Amino acid sequence: MSQQDLLARIAAAQPTLSRKASAVARYLAEHYVEAGYLTTREIARASGVGLTTVVRFPAMLGYADMEALKAAIQDRVGVDLTAVERMQAMSAKGGPKSVLARMIDSDVTALRSLGRTIDEAQLERCARLLAEASSITVLGLRWLRPIAEYAAYALAKVRPGVGAILHGDSTLGDRLEELGRNDLLVAVAVARYPRDTVEAAQRARARGMRIIALTDGPLSPLAPLADEALFVRQEPFDFIGSLGAMGALVNVLVTLTAQRLGPSATQRLDMLERASAAGGTYAGDARQVRKR
Repeated sequence: MSQQDLLARIAAAQPTLSRKASAVARYLAEHYVEAGYLTTREIARASGVGLTTVVRFPAMLGYADMEALKAAIQDRVGVDLTAVERMQAMSAKGGPKSVLARMIDSDVTALRSLGRTIDEAQLERCARLLAEASSITVLGLRWLRPIAEYAAYALAKVRPGVGAILHGDSTLGDRLEELGRNDLLVAVAVARYPRDTVEAAQRARARGMRIIALTDGPLSPLAPLADEALFVRQEPFDFIGSLGAMGALVNVLVTLTAQRLGPSATQRLDMLERASAAGGTYAGDARQVRKR
């Protein structure tokens, strides 16, 4: 969806809108970018109408609910805005509790969207790819580097042959050259899509590698390159973004992969646990405390 689409819908619906609904329409048209960052309650307050009017308004434009309307705005905002513009759009409103409330609301929305958009069959296909690949390389750059590192760490707990590419330097190409058709690339990118990540996925596809993309929607440049593309909506809460929903998806994929691997995953976990215990890795391990 685009700004023009939203404005066209507002224009088409205008003759039938009530006075209060027109106030909401006017606010959304005039404050397009800011509206993508506000809660329903904040939009109501900014429009000078009651919450009920705002809750009902999306249906007047043909959207399922306010979440769908905001998603249409955010899809475009997420691609177009720089970090500076995001920070300006999210200029401080209220104290720390207000910021905390919006962050929680943003993450809850993203998690609920994740539950609706990914089906069981697709998750099973991804788990099969993760379990059966000769090796797995997880690629995530810039602010998504922590997700890639976390995914590689967690997968390595249940199977061997897992690595991560976390830097977009000259060694990225070298790493890809070592991989072949039986290897799997897990590419992580959301808007504004790091060029190095997209080009690496294109190179992997040309080499015949299988690809799982963890991205934010069908318009992502990773989507057409992937065997399986899992979409995690990124609520544009601040100038960076939250990793909550993406981390939850990684947890699901690792758990399903472990279940598919069965005894071999259990044996690997047991081996790693024994190694940790022998090395005293965890200060809070009661078994280590007793031994001392």
